[in-house]
Amino acid sequence: MEISLVKRKAFLHEDDRIRDLKARLTHRDDYATTISELPDHILHQILSNLETIEVVRTSVLSKRWRYLWTSIPYLDFSFPSFYKDMVAKKYPNHSYFRGRLKVFVHLSCQKAFTNFVRRALDSRKGLWSILKFRLFFGETICHGDTDQWIYEAINGNVQELDLTFSPGTREYQLPACLVTCKSLSVLRLGLYFCKLLLPRLTDLTFPGLKSLHISFARLQDEDLFGSYISNCPLLEDLILVECLLPDPKPLEISSNSLKNLTIQDMRRRFAGLWLSKLTVSCPKLVSFNYKGPMAEDYNLQNLSSLDTVEVDLIPGSAERSEEEVGNIIRKMLHGFRSARVLKLSEIQVCNFSPSNFHDINCIY
Repeated sequence: MEISLVKRKAFLHEDDRIRDLKARLTHRDDYATTISELPDHILHQILSNLETIEVVRTSVLSKRWRYLWTSIPYLDFSFPSFYKDMVAKKYPNHSYFRGRLKVFVHLSCQKAFTNFVRRALDSRKGLWSILKFRLFFGETICHGDTDQWIYEAINGNVQELDLTFSPGTREYQLPACLVTCKSLSVLRLGLYFCKLLLPRLTDLTFPGLKSLHISFARLQDEDLFGSYISNCPLLEDLILVECLLPDPKPLEISSNSLKNLTIQDMRRRFAGLWLSKLTVSCPKLVSFNYKGPMAEDYNLQNLSSLDTVEVDLIPGSAERSEEEVGNIIRKMLHGFRSARVLKLSEIQVCNFSPSNFHDINCIY
């Protein structure tokens, strides 16, 4: 009798666990159903944090998700992530690969990645707009492919374009259609120290561009580059990181709309600002951040709106006397006299008087 009673209690206890498990599964199904019933723009926002390869995988969840990924306005293609995922699935023993076999695997992944990007763009061609397009290849890629992808992004009225790749040649000509794109407001470009060639100026030079970020590029024609900056009617943010200048030629940044300017580490051991003159004339400039070698000369003018300046001079390759260094620094700091806050790092300020900076509230 006691044994049967114990069995009955055990059975009831097991029955409770089954009911609890069913309840949790039902709750999970309800949760999944609730997610699927969300409007498209909410799902787009959720999936915008994922790379496109991960977003495409959601197409197997249900009929509701089958074609949802084709309408997402955020496209993010990263070859390192694609390569890692593909190798883990198809070549689980890739860590043991050597020589030609390793090269073969790498090339096959490159080809698969290129085909994936093409198919993804073809699946949405002419149907949906593109808010953001990001391509991070990190390897040599045929610039014919990238130009075609840029063209398709522009046809989708792209607003933010983020490109990092190596064109496979010493020079890369920026597509003319990109320069005249009216919808583009943000452009980030990284070229692994390839020469950046710009098309001839037109009446429409980045007509809607507000933010420009160029990194790891050779500014082959600095005069034309300066003309581009001055002809961008809406440009507010300009960032130059690890860029090269050919020969000791001046870099001029003149803009009636620019508000924030950042120049960082203009290659001290190669052609760069340490042998060049830096000219900045921006009446609406509010923030200026400079980290790099001391330029040959500074011409800083028309900076009446300047609020915050941060300067971090690093040793360059040019040999200058203390007097030359002092004169250059004084001239540079004189151009910042209207700033409210001035931050100086690793810099020897020679013979300059704080009385010249009557509007500055803080110097450190």
